[in-house]
Amino acid sequence: VQTAIKDRLQAYIYLLIGAAEVDERGQMHMPDALPEARFSNPSSGLYARISANQSEYTWSSPSMLGTTISFITQLKPAELRFNKIMSSAKQGVYALSFGFSWEINPAQGVEFTIHVAESLLAYHAQIASFRNSLWAWLLALTLILLLVQAWILRWGLAPLRDVANDLQAIESGKHKELAGPYPRELLGLTHNLNKLIAN
Repeated sequence: VQTAIKDRLQAYIYLLIGAAEVDERGQMHMPDALPEARFSNPSSGLYARISANQSEYTWSSPSMLGTTISFITQLKPAELRFNKIMSSAKQGVYALSFGFSWEINPAQGVEFTIHVAESLLAYHAQIASFRNSLWAWLLALTLILLLVQAWILRWGLAPLRDVANDLQAIESGKHKELAGPYPRELLGLTHNLNKLIAN
């Protein structure tokens, strides 16, 4: 689940970088309509922040309105960090931070760090779903094993039931001895019972 969240956050990072524009002064501009609608909804559980490494420029997604997340410090280009942190609402989030350089011209580039975070609610929901599914399968397997065990027990004790039925037939006078056939394990018992009956 953590790997899936990391991959998803990385895809969001690429979406935001693809939607961004940087002017000749090195200022980044983000479109009003963001590529993922959850970035535009406050407290949606999906947050983003972009900061310039050499200036005080910072952009935060509208979803961060009223939420503060202590992202890690700025990263060097191509550096990637994935960690679990707490938001101001005492809610855990998984955050992925990525440093990148935007080339304005062949001689000049601007370094940025982009942070994307997602609430742990989705993570816990996936874990709970997996746990419930696991318990359901375990209960189903337990039920199947009990049924198989009951069938094996019934099949294994069938010769003893046959002996009991034959003894009842002898008591009622229908048979004079235990006729069988019986498995090898019961031959000693039935032979001795027949001797007893004969005596």
